[in-house]
Amino acid sequence: MRNSPGPRDAGGPGPFFFPDHLQTGRRGHAARAGLDRLSCVATPFAKLQVMAIHWARLGRDARQCSRCRLACLPLFLTFAPLPIPGQTAANLAQRDFARGIQMHQKGDLQGARQAYEAALKLAPRRVDVLTNLGLVYSQLGQREQAVRCLRKALNLDPRQERVRLNLGIAYMRGQEFEEASRELSRVVAAQPQNYAARHLLGLCFLKLEKFGQGIGELEAVANAQPANLDATYTLASAYIKANQAQKAEAIVEKLKAYDTAEAHFIVGSYDLTILEYRKALTELKRALALNPNLPDLHSQLAYAILSSHTRTCSRAMRNWRRGCSKTN
Repeated sequence: MRNSPGPRDAGGPGPFFFPDHLQTGRRGHAARAGLDRLSCVATPFAKLQVMAIHWARLGRDARQCSRCRLACLPLFLTFAPLPIPGQTAANLAQRDFARGIQMHQKGDLQGARQAYEAALKLAPRRVDVLTNLGLVYSQLGQREQAVRCLRKALNLDPRQERVRLNLGIAYMRGQEFEEASRELSRVVAAQPQNYAARHLLGLCFLKLEKFGQGIGELEAVANAQPANLDATYTLASAYIKANQAQKAEAIVEKLKAYDTAEAHFIVGSYDLTILEYRKALTELKRALALNPNLPDLHSQLAYAILSSHTRTCSRAMRNWRRGCSKTN
């Protein structure tokens, strides 16, 4: 065999190569001299090669040398570096996972789903793959698949609060606020400073009409993050829904400085609460112009229009009756 590949030395730069001639003569002496220099390498494989040369020197017989060469052959087969399927699958899974992240960040949810699914087939126990795939399923509205992936990820690593947070979000997207509040409560218990989880938990409590608990969570978020407008909007809405207009007043005055659909909606809702229908109508119309898809906006606007017209009609009716009385 010429230049048969040998095993890679753990401390050396690359594989050894075993010579294909161990016979006597000038070429044999040169070959042996070259192999003798391997004795300075303190590896078991190199020492076996040196021992083989010594055996060949003692025998001076070509057949003995041939046997020696064949005796060394199994060492090449046993210790030669072979590709490990697990390593290859792991590399391919990481490639698909990275591709899925890129697509996910670009908003290509279907492409991200396919990439994550490909990665999961190669690495079915990777928590990060299961988590991202569950999040994509949740964003696509596939609630059952999302919950299944996130539950499996939690079973593999129950300490992953980020996975539990995503599970709570998946339940919220499916309008399952009781289940969502249970998962989010566990996240908040483990991470009291996780204000994103506390904000979502407050929203769940509001949906379940547990206003006291919801306001408590939202107040904690607003106090810790006064610049968080989303938390401010939600807290003001909670005060209004709980008929706590006095607490909402300070926030409403602050929101009047913002020209956003959410701010105008909150101010308009507050005006409805204190029976300022014309002001409410103005604020809600502005919110409609900025974002016609804002939840509950159309129902509030309809109520403001109806209340405003009713009040106008009532005033007209009173004036008419007053005029009739004077005529009589």
